[in-house]
Amino acid sequence: MILPDPKFWTGRAARMTNRRVESALDTLLRWRIIVYSLQDRDVAAQVLLDGISRMTVAAAAMLVSSDVTAQQGVAILEQALKSAASGTDKVNIELALLDGLTNLSNYDRLLSISSELGALNPDSKRAFRAQFLAFRGLGRLKEANELANERLKRFPDDLDTIRALAVNAEDRGDYRSASDLLQKLAMSGKAESSDLNQIAWLSLFFPGTGGPDIETAIKASQSRQNDSSILHTLGCLYIEAGQTKEAREVLVRAMDLLNLDEPNGDYWYAFGRLAEQFGETAVARTDYQKVPKPKSVLKIPGSTYQLAQNRLSALSANKLN
Repeated sequence: MILPDPKFWTGRAARMTNRRVESALDTLLRWRIIVYSLQDRDVAAQVLLDGISRMTVAAAAMLVSSDVTAQQGVAILEQALKSAASGTDKVNIELALLDGLTNLSNYDRLLSISSELGALNPDSKRAFRAQFLAFRGLGRLKEANELANERLKRFPDDLDTIRALAVNAEDRGDYRSASDLLQKLAMSGKAESSDLNQIAWLSLFFPGTGGPDIETAIKASQSRQNDSSILHTLGCLYIEAGQTKEAREVLVRAMDLLNLDEPNGDYWYAFGRLAEQFGETAVARTDYQKVPKPKSVLKIPGSTYQLAQNRLSALSANKLN
């Protein structure tokens, strides 16, 4: 059997910067030393081919991280999974598959892989997150909720689990419950700026006794300055409170941070809401219609698209009245 030149493979791998590939390259270089020390050329060939196989899997793990190449990477990993030499190899391949299947929105297969990984390691956060996402993607919200609640019994203070339950509440359109769950994080002192931002954002979806939660949005902006997402939230809340001058200033600042020459969907909603404040309902309706529908149904609840649709419905109802 003719041995391929190891320099070809090591040179090819050296051009890959992903850490997993670099680790595989280090292993392959070690095998190259073994190859030249072996007397049996067939055994040597097999050793090198094993190394090449691992390099292929490592490269596939890079491919699945991108939407563009995920399909190719998943195909390679699925084939490698069939011939995994050990339990560890199988687990590593399945972990890489989680990323690719998520990017491809292949929720049936994602549920299968994540459930298997979860059975092997019930405490695995990565397996839990993937299984939870798979249930959501399949529209099995009750099972997603049960999965998260079961985990919460074992880890009462687990942030990922509490956030998952909040997401599930959003999926059901129960924005108040989603906010209440995240408020618990805030009260415990464990909430991050993203949690505070989400609490403030959710106040746009249901009538609160204190009105739009500007205070929490300001706290989020203070803990993470110059964050365009938080500033967008704050701007939208200012609009609801009738503070149009402050709203416009904050929104323009956020757009500058994003280098936007004109509004994108998120900002068309905000400016549509501003137009409503000034009685320009026709302009508002046009702005709302410019907010694109998310490609994934999972991203519709809690989105600016959902808010825009809510306002369009309200405007239509007022017109009928």
